[in-house]
Amino acid sequence: MCRKIKGLFCANFAACRLSWAPCRSVWHGKCYTPHALDSFYRHRLTDGDGFDWRLPEDESRFQVARDGDHLLTSFQCDTCCFRNLLMRDPIPNHSKDDLLLCCIRRANLDALWGRETQTVDATLRAAEHLVRMWDKVGLPPQFIPLGPFPVRDSLGMGVAIAMLLKSKEPGKYQMSRQQFETIRKLRAGFSNIFMASKEGVLSLRSVGGD
Repeated sequence: MCRKIKGLFCANFAACRLSWAPCRSVWHGKCYTPHALDSFYRHRLTDGDGFDWRLPEDESRFQVARDGDHLLTSFQCDTCCFRNLLMRDPIPNHSKDDLLLCCIRRANLDALWGRETQTVDATLRAAEHLVRMWDKVGLPPQFIPLGPFPVRDSLGMGVAIAMLLKSKEPGKYQMSRQQFETIRKLRAGFSNIFMASKEGVLSLRSVGGD
């Protein structure tokens, strides 16, 4: 963990999962950018006259990751997510695999931006200070391991991908996209079906759900 603070590390970094070689996926935050096929809608804050009200720093929102993002979000790299979903590696220049990788990258960037930059920076600084203080007395880092994850869709990536693809279908108000109020119904439907499953029923019992 002490070596996995700065940058953006996959939760499965250096871990062997099934027959695959250990994951080596790590980026400088700003190097984790949208897939070349990414054409998903990006909201722009404008007034009634169409004036763009975004601040200069907002240009990078949802377009790059940040060092330390993996400390606040359960982040698995694109290849690991692909393996979780299909139990194999992506095939180069395969149209469906390329689209799936594009959706995984977009879903990951969206998830990482669930926290503001100030929160990410503060968490990264705190982690660095903790490691330095522990080192003064010879303690190894005391963080709970961030991974590795099992080879299955533990984080709902499949549902996120379905919602992203649904968002590009013609909508009621825009021919090029659908509103979130529409696509979120997929998430609700999946949740309802899960709650009726054996795993859903047992998880409700374990946490005392209604």
